[in-house]
Amino acid sequence: MNALYTKKLSVGYFLKPKTSKILLSDLNLGLEKGRLTALIGINGAGKSTLLRTLAGLQKPLHGSVILENKPLFYYSNHQISKQISLVLTEKIETGLMSVRELVSFGRYPYTNWLGKLNKTDIECIEKAMEITQITHWATEKLSQLSDGQQQKVWIARALAQDTPLLFLDEPTAHLDIINRLEIMLLLRRIAENQQKAVLIASHDLTELLQIAHDIWLIDQHELIVGTPEKIIQEGKIESIFAKNNLTFDRENKNFKVNL
Repeated sequence: MNALYTKKLSVGYFLKPKTSKILLSDLNLGLEKGRLTALIGINGAGKSTLLRTLAGLQKPLHGSVILENKPLFYYSNHQISKQISLVLTEKIETGLMSVRELVSFGRYPYTNWLGKLNKTDIECIEKAMEITQITHWATEKLSQLSDGQQQKVWIARALAQDTPLLFLDEPTAHLDIINRLEIMLLLRRIAENQQKAVLIASHDLTELLQIAHDIWLIDQHELIVGTPEKIIQEGKIESIFAKNNLTFDRENKNFKVNL
């Protein structure tokens, strides 16, 4: 069963009143609990726009996003925050905040106006840190951690929010290959073990073809949906990404440079 789906969705942005730029149109998509979906495409293809539309951060140009059998626009921002957790590329300034303090922010949809944590909140925070294996950093300052370590903390904050859907926009930007793989494997385990629908918008094509359960591949203004194996065997990767001196190895799911 889909945790979220779309009906004839068109996404893009408004240029001025009654004028819009459509990036992707007529999308009928579904996100299933227990699966990691990778949204990939070249720069400017509309990855972040689609993700932000699905999360309710911007309005669809046409069509609907359906959450719990109701269009997303019926929900308040507070209600959406109990269904969808976000890890965006733009991070708030953390200053001297500790790891536990940042993770605890994930409980904001449930706390009262004083932000007082109850037993359930504390259990969710501890569980999120355990799943992401950052408990031993709990009292460390964010500024003392590496980029890869900090990204785990942001994922833990999203997990503490305890939602069925987890969206991440470029979660491995600026990370080296080892940290990229570690983060993506963590997200796959979260999808499977915590039964969440996880959606990643990313440029990390090679890694995601090996790790994701499903691929949403943007080809110009078309969105192609399938398993990594299906997308590869249909030759979609070569047609979009391969260049004169760059070929795609279908068997090993990576690119090769031809010198």
